[in-house]
Amino acid sequence: MRLRSAERCPMTRTIAVAVISLISAPWAFAGMPRNGDSLFNGAINDAFLQIRTASAVTLARMDESDLMELLRDRDAEVRVSALKTARYEMGIHTRVRDRVMEMARDGREEVSVRREAARTLHWINNMTEPRDVLLDLARRDRETAVRVMAYKALFNVSMSNSDVRDELRDAARGEREPEVRRAAIWALFDSTGDSDVSGALKDIAVSYREDDATRAEAVKSLYLAMGRSEVREAVLRIAQDYRTGAELRIPAVYALSAVRGMSEIDGALEDMIRGSDREVKLAAIKARSDDVVFFRSYFHLGLKPHPHQYISPLEFE
Repeated sequence: MRLRSAERCPMTRTIAVAVISLISAPWAFAGMPRNGDSLFNGAINDAFLQIRTASAVTLARMDESDLMELLRDRDAEVRVSALKTARYEMGIHTRVRDRVMEMARDGREEVSVRREAARTLHWINNMTEPRDVLLDLARRDRETAVRVMAYKALFNVSMSNSDVRDELRDAARGEREPEVRRAAIWALFDSTGDSDVSGALKDIAVSYREDDATRAEAVKSLYLAMGRSEVREAVLRIAQDYRTGAELRIPAVYALSAVRGMSEIDGALEDMIRGSDREVKLAAIKARSDDVVFFRSYFHLGLKPHPHQYISPLEFE
């Protein structure tokens, strides 16, 4: 059955959207962060296997012409769902790739659709043109939601591409729009192997001139850099500062989980557990746990339900 008939049949349109939603379950085989994947040593649950199997079967039935029609559907929700499927076709079909880039740039398009198109381009940001589209959207677009997603969609190339890394670092330091700035900070989490990046994030995290939400985002993005003594000491000071609000202090306490086993860190966590602040106590107990899935989710590192499978943190944004 050609999806063209869906224009005339509401039931067929509903089935088509449902099929695409199944295909677009939050899993993927590419885009894994380069920095610190060894932190993951657990599994999620069998539901992901069931979704993966069903999705693979359904995916094989979507051809280019049908997908192109759905990407031009009059219903914005259908276009969003089609974009979730397009990620698997863009590397093969130039027409699909061009259409997704067009949707991301089109100022007349619904913001929700443009945001999803930017997310979709994440999967091919190793290609020059899609990467340049994301950079242009991040720098200049009028819609905050589109800029936020465009910056986050660049996280996985920031370590290997100095132009992207420099753009993200500059935005983290000086972007005027707070939400967009925090998106750039978020996207730097996989680049903290670069000392300039970790240094910039540390400076933001410890600065009293910054608001707590921005400082907390910097702390989260420093999780993979906790092995650096200067980062670890800065985050520990935040975690131990009773004057610090929970919005900032709790992420700092959780971040100590990255360096459990060090006597100084374990001692600090024990002190927090014995302390009177209930929120800090609970966070310290969690930081002493082996809840790898929680920490990979909280610090937006992505998930690995299977050794050769990766769920991008962008799926949850």
